[in-house]
Amino acid sequence: MRPIPTPEDAIAELGPAPETPPSELGEWPRYFAGTPERVRDQLIDMASVLHVDELMIVTIAHDHRARMRSYQLLAEAFNLTPRSA
Repeated sequence: MRPIPTPEDAIAELGPAPETPPSELGEWPRYFAGTPERVRDQLIDMASVLHVDELMIVTIAHDHRARMRSYQLLAEAFNLTPRSA
């Protein structure tokens, strides 16, 4: 498995993104993007329709700080607080 490329390296390898993203073929998109509140709402909707109590979230980002920030924003959107050590 190779490391996650920088955005610049990914664009150089894959080319620029299309003007409009391709439509998803499955029931659910492979990813959600937007404001923390919008992503929260999309995840809640998906969990409700699928009748699940738990979701696993994976943020794929080259920069560790960006990945951690995405988790922080999502935790804030769900009003989660860190566990006591």
